[in-house]
Amino acid sequence: MMVCSGIRVSVLLSAVLLYHAAVVSAQAPAGNVPPATQPAASQPGGKDVGTGAPTVVLKPGEVPKIVFDTLAYEFPKVVVGKDVFHEFTYKNTGNGPLELLAIRPGCGCTTAGAYDKVVAPGGTGRLPIKVNTDKFSGYISKTVTILTNCPQPDAAITLIMKGEVWEPMTFMPKTVGFGRVSLQDPKGMAATQTLTIINNSKTPASLSPPKSNNPGIKGELKVVEPGKKFEVIVSLVPPLQGGVLGASLSFETGLAEYPRFEVPVSAYLSADIEVFPNRLTLPPNRSNDLQRQFSIVNNSTNPIKIWEVKASNPMIKTTVEDTRPGFAFKLLVDIPKTYPLRKGGDVITVRTDSTSSPMISIIISEAKITGPSKGEAINVGQPETRDPANPNQPTKPTGGTP
Repeated sequence: MMVCSGIRVSVLLSAVLLYHAAVVSAQAPAGNVPPATQPAASQPGGKDVGTGAPTVVLKPGEVPKIVFDTLAYEFPKVVVGKDVFHEFTYKNTGNGPLELLAIRPGCGCTTAGAYDKVVAPGGTGRLPIKVNTDKFSGYISKTVTILTNCPQPDAAITLIMKGEVWEPMTFMPKTVGFGRVSLQDPKGMAATQTLTIINNSKTPASLSPPKSNNPGIKGELKVVEPGKKFEVIVSLVPPLQGGVLGASLSFETGLAEYPRFEVPVSAYLSADIEVFPNRLTLPPNRSNDLQRQFSIVNNSTNPIKIWEVKASNPMIKTTVEDTRPGFAFKLLVDIPKTYPLRKGGDVITVRTDSTSSPMISIIISEAKITGPSKGEAINVGQPETRDPANPNQPTKPTGGTP
């Protein structure tokens, strides 16, 4: 079961509640208003609705009061992926207009629909709440914090949506990951991952062979227990190019309550020698000289030497520094403001003594969007395969074939 958790303290919430406490203290008879207390913080991740600032001005002696029909709704068991809806109702039992200042879901899976923001004394309002169950299984409990213009203890009220989310099909793992695989490692390229699928329903499943949306990934279905348990052998399909390889394996189940599901698959494919970023995109209308930095990384176990770095246009100057002898290098590229990008772009080539990656290319192109103002720096040529500061975390998917 996945539960969005954590605590944050809303400065705005605190300020508003203290403001209301002060207003009520001035308007209501002494002793009728509890001392201001620190409001309960909402959980992070939800999309707030409302600004938290009041628009209704209470007259002297007016004190709204909110009463919900229920503070907790327990929904009946639902199939994973089905949205859960409930409309909470509330009544203003006070003598002043009630205003809902903000709706703050405790989780990104929980959202509020259109609700009655201001309710007159004696009136009734409605607040629809939806919970998306795509990423959950088992018993869940989701909260929504309501900020009102009422005095304490009704200034902040927490509503709860809870119940059981049922998975007709359980698949382990939820996502298939190959991790980092070297394109030059035959054993790594031939490695497989096993996905186990179990049918939890009483109806036998007739699982279809998986369909992959990327030719670089395939899955082979094996029936372990007819209608009940299955295994899928997931493998890589050469030829492949370096970078992040992402795919989804989709299955038809033959079950009315859960007819189809998908399992994400990913791998990071690394060459022996890589350069980050692998492209240099220049801003248009350049008015200053530019310098860009690249990292050259040797992923193999054997140290290498860089024999030559050369740009197709001699106006571009390059400098190489050996930051970790034989395994890491820093490449500085200087581009004068007068450099004219030729049609089709230019290229920087890096020649090494590596037998598997003797040459690496960096393509130079120009952005087709409006550049920054004159003299303003722009960060261009960002990594297209992974972050150099955290090279084990890939950032941009690539296709299955070159």
